[in-house]
Amino acid sequence: MPDLKPEYTPQPSRLLTPPIVGVPPKRDYATSVVMLGGALLNAILAILNAWAFQVTGNILIGIQATITVAALMIVFKRATIELLPLVISTGVLGAFLTIGAINHGFSVRDTNDILLIPVFLAVGVTSRYFPKRQFIYLFSMVYGSAILEVVSASGYKALFSPLSYLVSTRAWISEVVTKANMEQGLYIGSDRGGGLIFSFIANHRIGGLFLEPLSMSYFAIISAMIFITMYRANSFKLNFSILMCLLLAMVSDSRLGVGLIVVFRIIAFIPEPMWSRRIAYFVPAVILFSAYLFYSFQIANGLGDTMSRLSVTIAETNRNPLPELILGNIATDQFGDSGILRIIYYSTIAGCLIALAIFSGITAGKFKGYSYVPTMAAIYITSSALFGGAFMSIKTVALFGIYVGVTANGRFEKPDNII
Repeated sequence: MPDLKPEYTPQPSRLLTPPIVGVPPKRDYATSVVMLGGALLNAILAILNAWAFQVTGNILIGIQATITVAALMIVFKRATIELLPLVISTGVLGAFLTIGAINHGFSVRDTNDILLIPVFLAVGVTSRYFPKRQFIYLFSMVYGSAILEVVSASGYKALFSPLSYLVSTRAWISEVVTKANMEQGLYIGSDRGGGLIFSFIANHRIGGLFLEPLSMSYFAIISAMIFITMYRANSFKLNFSILMCLLLAMVSDSRLGVGLIVVFRIIAFIPEPMWSRRIAYFVPAVILFSAYLFYSFQIANGLGDTMSRLSVTIAETNRNPLPELILGNIATDQFGDSGILRIIYYSTIAGCLIALAIFSGITAGKFKGYSYVPTMAAIYITSSALFGGAFMSIKTVALFGIYVGVTANGRFEKPDNII
């Protein structure tokens, strides 16, 4: 009589199955944590400073370093061959930073700021998808804080006590703050010297969750970029989201923010197949040359203090001999108002051009399906670098870097197998 027992096929043990290298967990909590941690860092510390204990600059630096190390750990755990172009280009930038350190001495703060965007780009490249839900939560919190500051500045100051926190954690603010500033209780740049352009919305520049108006405007610009990717196929949702971003830029009284959001909405009209990521290579040169023309022919005279802000970069560049400019041997007294000069000083002019390319995401990936993103990123990075180095702050860098990195690897949408 034949044996009727079913044939047994041995199954491999799950414990012996080799892991899939470079694939993140099904739910990408780590990316969300460092993105929200970077964006909410100052708001949380400001509340603690107002209600619990004094937060010092060392505490701020320590927590920011912790977030950065956590981001690096995520990258090291997930590292794949995809990262190679970004790693090589960042290594080249590191070589120019070394030249800058030899010429001018090593600066931990400035080196960290310049390398922060590549770190979060790498987090994005190694992520499985962009955390859209967490971004919407963040956007809602930022909007709520802006509404609170517009409707009840006293309530906003009671919750965050922004100037007290900034004085405790920023040495340069504690040196220039006045009695009038302390009585107002807001960031010292909340009142613009040349007057507010959008004063019909609020009587001062709104900083909201970021405490500083400039960071608020940068968040609005980055959010517009993200919404263009999220809602590109839905005109109603896209236009509504862009309007929300425009309002954030307006309440922060940012002419740059309003202008770039409008430009990005125009870019969104152009079909994606018509774009090439290589366009981004030419963006910095076009913007810098345009800024030179604006300054030379006084085209922006009617836009408040725009001309004086441009002069920090253009006039300072003009008065330095070319050989000195190439080596980064330029004056250091106004770096707070020119990110371009700051990067040139610490990495030479060649390093600055490489940095702008890396920051735009050009070396992070092929942007399959998202070829317009590096162009928008290059426009944002180069334009904001003309007016200061605040675009390198972790408050906005974490969100920006992760978004550009995720689109570089073509994995913005969450895979269907993730609930």
